[in-house]
Amino acid sequence: MPADSLAFARSARALASEARRRGLTAPAFRSPPGLAGADRTLRRQPGGGAVVAVRRRGRRLHAVVADLVDGVVAANGLSGPAAERVRASLWQAVCPDDVSPDDVSPDDACPDDVHPGSGRARREPLARRTTVDGGTWPNRQRRGA
Repeated sequence: MPADSLAFARSARALASEARRRGLTAPAFRSPPGLAGADRTLRRQPGGGAVVAVRRRGRRLHAVVADLVDGVVAANGLSGPAAERVRASLWQAVCPDDVSPDDVSPDDACPDDVHPGSGRARREPLARRTTVDGGTWPNRQRRGA
């Protein structure tokens, strides 16, 4: 299923609600990213919030949701077992009966490299640009702003 704007909005609302329920910071979500060529970006706000931007056009909904879920995890600086627990909870909030992270297949992602069974989309570092969170989220911070 293609990622239309209504499905994106519903997914973003469900993820923000679940993040707040778990006591996490719910980032703002938008589409498309302002950084040319990026599928997803993370911009940190001065007050501690974040904006997760994900490209929808030409991508399947499951791949877009995987990026949204990973955006919540990255915005909250989670890693290890805590990140996996939150990731599973976020997927459940978006797709309670429909899909799990294990259902994301390479055909669902265009052109992401998704590995079923891992619970999330895995990415190679994008370019040698300024990045945050281990090199997988391009940083949209403006220099000098």
